[in-house]
Formats: sequence, structure tokens, C-alpha cells
Amino acid sequence: MPRKVILFNDIVNSSSLLVKHDKKYISLLSKIFKVISKFSRETNGALVKNIGDSFLLAFDNMNDCLMFVKKMLVYTVANKLNLKGDRIKFRTGIFQGDVYKMKYRLQNKELIDYFGNTVNTAARLQANVSP
Repeated sequence: MPRKVILFNDIVNSSSLLVKHDKKYISLLSKIFKVISKFSRETNGALVKNIGDSFLLAFDNMNDCLMFVKKMLVYTVANKLNLKGDRIKFRTGIFQGDVYKMKYRLQNKELIDYFGNTVNTAARLQANVSP
């Protein structure tokens, strides 16, 4: 079992933002995911998956994970992420430990997923923190 730092991130009030701002929210979400992909590559992270407006990243060490978080914080502050006064806020859970790694094929692509207590704990932490 590999040891990983798992970061699980979610956008606060995503459903209401989608209802209120529709295509503008989808467009902003697309930009955010491109930035997340770029920053994860720059910090030696792996974007494991997106689940709606949430994403799960895996890192080999905490320093790389915290560099990703710093880049995201600078990006969100510098770009004042909002839609007509509705500020985009994130909740983040980070946990380090052993994970189960599974390879599988989906739509002719080989993918990797992580699961287990470390992933579950990161998700629970994210759900219980303030933005």
C-alpha cells in the first residue's frame, strides 16, 4: 500500500451557485479545474478525480500538498473569484496515510483511483471545516 497525502476539495454552495448563475458558473468551474490541473502538475501532485465541483488530489509528501494549497489561495485571492457578488469559497480536507491503489479502464483509458481510510478521512474533514 502506498503512503500518500490526500487532499479533497469542494466548492461551497455549488448547487445554489449553479441555479443562480447557470452557464457563468459552469464556465468559471471549467477555468478553476484547469488551474487545479496546472497547479497539481507544478507541485508533483496527481489529480485523481473530479466529482462534480469537488476534486481529489494525491501527493507523495505534505510539503508538495501545502505548496498546492498556497498556490490555490494566492490564485483565489488575486482573481477575486466571484459571480456577481457571490464569492467562490472552498472547503479542503487533507489527511496522510496508507491508501489502496486501484487501476481500471474507463472509456478506453487506464485510470488510477485511491481509496481507504485516508481518502475517507480527508473527505470527512473537508465536509466539517469552515470555508
